[in-house]
Amino acid sequence: QIYGWSKSHNDYGLSYTKGYNLSLKESPIYSEVYFGDDHKVYVGVPSVFPIIGAIFYKIFDGSIISTRLPHVLFDLIMFYAMFVFAISMFKSAQRNYILLFLCSPMVFLFSTHPDPNTAFLGLSILSYHCFINFLFTKKRKWLFSQAIFFLLAFNVSYFAISILPGMVFQLWLNNSFD
Repeated sequence: QIYGWSKSHNDYGLSYTKGYNLSLKESPIYSEVYFGDDHKVYVGVPSVFPIIGAIFYKIFDGSIISTRLPHVLFDLIMFYAMFVFAISMFKSAQRNYILLFLCSPMVFLFSTHPDPNTAFLGLSILSYHCFINFLFTKKRKWLFSQAIFFLLAFNVSYFAISILPGMVFQLWLNNSFD
């Protein structure tokens, strides 16, 4: 499916697809939203992930491998985010457990699954980490970084909205509503 969406963004262009994830009408996707006479629109995944796939599709001449490369990119972002978060937030024993968890087979197997969850997870962790840095330092660069990572996470998966209650709770705990 992701290969098909990336291909449609590349073949038709964003001026035609308008960022929608287009599949052929006879594709086995669960959507009753139609775009023109030939396409269904899959609305469960925001378009940033397939658009990045379309960029890789274009660079690597339509190879099926090109659709896997965004996953590798976002897997690296997830590992980096979890590594930075563990190093900066936890004490030595806790940090070692988190780093050991990062190297577990479960994490490696999950991160190879072709869906946007690892991108969402990595970008959300980076967003939350920037938010915590903003609370401790009061430097606006962390707040702007948090906003950028949050918007990227939200445009990869709508589940990014789930980190907002934690941020509000963090503000309440730190008496930082000023």
